[in-house]
Amino acid sequence: MTRWRYEYCPAKLNLFLQVTDRREDGYHNLISLAGFTRFADRLGICSATEDSITLSGAYAGALEQAGGDSIITQLLHKLRDAGYEIPPLNITLEKHIPLGGGLGGGSADGAGLLRALIRLNMIEHTDEINQIASMIGADLAVCIRPAFQMMRDTGAKLTPLMPPQDTVYCVLANPQIHLSTPQIFARLDTDSMFSGVLETTKIQQMLSAGRWGEILAIGNNLTAPACGLAPEIDVLLSEMAQFGTEKLEAAYLGAAMSGSGASCFALLGTKQAADQLARHLGRLNFWSYSTELISG
Repeated sequence: MTRWRYEYCPAKLNLFLQVTDRREDGYHNLISLAGFTRFADRLGICSATEDSITLSGAYAGALEQAGGDSIITQLLHKLRDAGYEIPPLNITLEKHIPLGGGLGGGSADGAGLLRALIRLNMIEHTDEINQIASMIGADLAVCIRPAFQMMRDTGAKLTPLMPPQDTVYCVLANPQIHLSTPQIFARLDTDSMFSGVLETTKIQQMLSAGRWGEILAIGNNLTAPACGLAPEIDVLLSEMAQFGTEKLEAAYLGAAMSGSGASCFALLGTKQAADQLARHLGRLNFWSYSTELISG
């Protein structure tokens, strides 16, 4: 493999997320609808005499301060320990997705590496690969195939869904803070756990029909504990909703927090509206980016 192989690593959104209970092993079960955006990191691999990772992009410095992309390193170690013959790799990573923001950036990068290895026939996408991925990151398995999926249990039980017919635009935004996922889950009390039923067939019907208001209304029960820890998230969501309903009219479809935060997103029917909202949030010193959901 003397030529470079490149993969885009799309940011993940939890269009809704409901934690259902805490397991005996300390992890939590959940139900979520995952979607992915055109906004992405970019990973490249090429054979080398020894492993190396070169970082670039807006968040390269932050990633270096955090110790580098440990998910990629862990994946290589786990795959080789499991018997997969993967040669030393020269890896480049353009880091554009904010760290620790609920957009699955680290998992997206790890999944990009797995997709590259699959395309090069070094590994196959099997249950064993999903298990290895899930041992390293809860979102890693869902990111291997960046398309609409239902996530259940700890997030590793996945059901692919058919995408909507129409393009949906979105604005990603972050109050430029980094939240700790374990801290957010620790603030979720038992009374806030979801006890309802969300049938995959009904979610598919909503998605196919583009009933985004109903999808977002299912909610994210990590939002309240995240806002309690970081009130800036509530300010961001309020600003999205106010500007969307007052300035963008029917193009504004709703907003929510993704994952355990701090990143939020708004869904919009037109690119013009998405660009307008992103510029508005940028003027308020929020990190923001106008993009669209992808089908896969």
